[in-house]
Amino acid sequence: MKTLKHFALLGALALAIIMTSCSKDDDVQPAYTPQDGNAQLSTQEYTGLIDLYEQQKLHLDVYTMVSEETGSALFQKLVLEEEIVLDLLAEKFEAYDERNPLKLKVPGEFLSSKAQQTYSDFQFAVNAGLLPVLQLAVDMEESTVADIKVYMDVLQKEDITLVCTEMKANSTTHIDLIKNEMKSHNVVIEPVAPGTEF
Repeated sequence: MKTLKHFALLGALALAIIMTSCSKDDDVQPAYTPQDGNAQLSTQEYTGLIDLYEQQKLHLDVYTMVSEETGSALFQKLVLEEEIVLDLLAEKFEAYDERNPLKLKVPGEFLSSKAQQTYSDFQFAVNAGLLPVLQLAVDMEESTVADIKVYMDVLQKEDITLVCTEMKANSTTHIDLIKNEMKSHNVVIEPVAPGTEF
């Protein structure tokens, strides 16, 4: 009888340990980690991840520069939010054991001529004042939302999809914040003509 109680006690203890360890695993494994430890990115996914990282770096570098030049509280807020998402994207390169070609790029330095030109456009605009910068920022954020939608259509990795969803939500929120800032300056927001987006 004592032996039966002994085994019952051991069984209950083992069950408690298993349940506790499963609970801890659930807490430690955030949705931003790959589901499969051996998963690899396809060439298309890797190229897309580089493009998304560059866009996010562009946002961060631009908003940091504008914040420093103008002292705008809005752009200081945007900088903090862009840093968080850029860190999440940086983690994807490490999680999938892929090289990040932008890791050592200094602020204002990019791979694509398009991103480089956009940064230059902001440098020029900031000298003309805050309002031209705000319009450029809206255009850039709207272009990013469109690009994220395209990337998500071919994406297979759930953890990266979650980061993309956060990026898209951030950009959508930023568009509203920037447009509200423009309205506070009594600026009429011009729609972007097709084919002239960022």
